[in-house]
Amino acid sequence: MNVYQRAYLRAFMVTVVLCWSPLKAIAYVIPLLALGYFILATRSGIALRNAVVGLTIFLILIGARYFFQGDFVLHSALLSIVTFSAAWFLIAIPVKRLAHPTLLESMVAFVARVTLIEGLVGIVQAGYGFMHTGSLDQANGDFVTGTIHIGVAPDLAFSNPMFATNMTCMLLILLPDLLRRRKHLLPVLVGALALVLSSVVHVIVMGFVALVLALFLVRPKLQLRLGNAVVLACLAVIPLVAVSALSKNLGLISGTYQAMFTGEYPRTLAIIRTVFDLPSEYPLAPLIGLGPGQYSSRASLIGTGYFFGGPLSPKQVPLLPKGMSPAFERYLWDLWLMGQNKWFGSTQQPFCSWLTLFSEFGVPLALGVMGLIWAILWRVKARADINRHLAFTITASILFLCFLGVQENYWEVPQAIMIGCMLIQVAYASLVYGNTYAKN
Repeated sequence: MNVYQRAYLRAFMVTVVLCWSPLKAIAYVIPLLALGYFILATRSGIALRNAVVGLTIFLILIGARYFFQGDFVLHSALLSIVTFSAAWFLIAIPVKRLAHPTLLESMVAFVARVTLIEGLVGIVQAGYGFMHTGSLDQANGDFVTGTIHIGVAPDLAFSNPMFATNMTCMLLILLPDLLRRRKHLLPVLVGALALVLSSVVHVIVMGFVALVLALFLVRPKLQLRLGNAVVLACLAVIPLVAVSALSKNLGLISGTYQAMFTGEYPRTLAIIRTVFDLPSEYPLAPLIGLGPGQYSSRASLIGTGYFFGGPLSPKQVPLLPKGMSPAFERYLWDLWLMGQNKWFGSTQQPFCSWLTLFSEFGVPLALGVMGLIWAILWRVKARADINRHLAFTITASILFLCFLGVQENYWEVPQAIMIGCMLIQVAYASLVYGNTYAKN
């Protein structure tokens, strides 16, 4: 490996450790720390230029909004630089320099070890929860947080969903070696079992749908051998465990989405207001958006001063100003309060990443992002003959992160997506730019 790949590998290992740590405040700047280290270690002029140009353009847009938009909340806009830091990392890193087989293999080997450790911790936590709840179903999954939360009581500060998203992303990258070489079977089984026991239904469902769609798009080849049959038989146990252990939680899926489509949840009302009511007061919003940090983003929520601890019992963040945009106050504030119902989860909340993209940045940019995702998937499919298993994993991983954007503001939670983003980036480089590196 050259200096770029060695620096990226070290940055990835530190990122994995921090993403699985209980240091949630530091987790927001993980991508910026990783990017800063990469630039210093490699002296990469390309990465530095990309980062500076991207940040400069973003700051110019914020400045223009601040001076020409009278109700603009500046501190929330500046917070979005941090909350969207995973995007800065992806934009700045020169992907072609990452195309080396040893880099991907080293990352996968490291991920396999972490998956096994975190999976075992998660299973122990589920067992501890079972001793107190008498069931593996319903709220028992809240006990499963891995090392993201250190403590015996369930953590309700998003640790459980972050465990599930990180575990899913790591399991996906282990699939090529498992399907081709029957490697990492133990970490995959342990991690998958822990994922099921975490009982984060939306992550499990979205991961499953992403796998099914990727299967149809890429169609990975699996030779009929005894070893492969054993692997498939072992993997088939996981859905059976999920159905039996999570019968009550899985049984709520149809009712939850039926209630959402009938307009009973804050999420549905937020979408209706944003699409039909907001443009009457802000005619340019569909075209240019309301601006970063001004509506449904996590930066906007943090900027209100009511995010940490929740609107009903907020915890003040030192040195952080408080304020909300008029658009947020008129169209989302009451829905956020409605979402504090103890029976509501992230599915019912009035914000998600796709809503943020459309409302804060405008329809043209949102469509541009969708077009970019489609172009990446098309290029992966075009190169699938080089390594169908890797193409399958990349496709499923990208779709999974896209689906997460429908659920919550996951794209502004680096601790939940940064591991997946870095794995996709290197896997994509290996497949598209690796030439012989990625061949079977």
